[in-house]
Amino acid sequence: MADIKFINHKELIHHLSYCELTGLFHWKIPTATKIKQGQLAGDTNKDGIRIGILGNQYRAHRLAWFYMKGFWPSYNIDHINGNNTDNRIKNLRDVTQSVNVKNACIRKDNTSGYTGIKWEPDRGVYRVYITIKGKYKYLGRTKDLEEAILLRKSHEKELGYHPNHGRKI
Repeated sequence: MADIKFINHKELIHHLSYCELTGLFHWKIPTATKIKQGQLAGDTNKDGIRIGILGNQYRAHRLAWFYMKGFWPSYNIDHINGNNTDNRIKNLRDVTQSVNVKNACIRKDNTSGYTGIKWEPDRGVYRVYITIKGKYKYLGRTKDLEEAILLRKSHEKELGYHPNHGRKI
């Protein structure tokens, strides 16, 4: 669900305080729904933190951006370190989807421990690949894992991937 941009900057600052050192929001004023002044705002789920305010749900990272910058992000908010609950402003950047996917964590179904490297047990080799604009590109095969990692990393650098891409969380 996309964030609904009904809250304005003045309302946001009136209702919530944001700490740029922790990335956390706290309620400034109590509400009729059992929220106390100073209470931590938001609920955490697999997608990060959501905060319900004035009848709408917002992603905390988008609110953090809006709170600090005074304008809504134009694109996707990327968590630089890959932790979607770390909403410190220094960990957030407004990027297109194509840039955002170049800073993704390793997939949970990965079997080699490295993004873009698949062990082929029947051949006894690692297959190295990369995705460019949604298209699979085969880079080669090797028996040596370190060689496979270097091959993949060299293409990532050439294509502008973030150094954190493929990290484990």
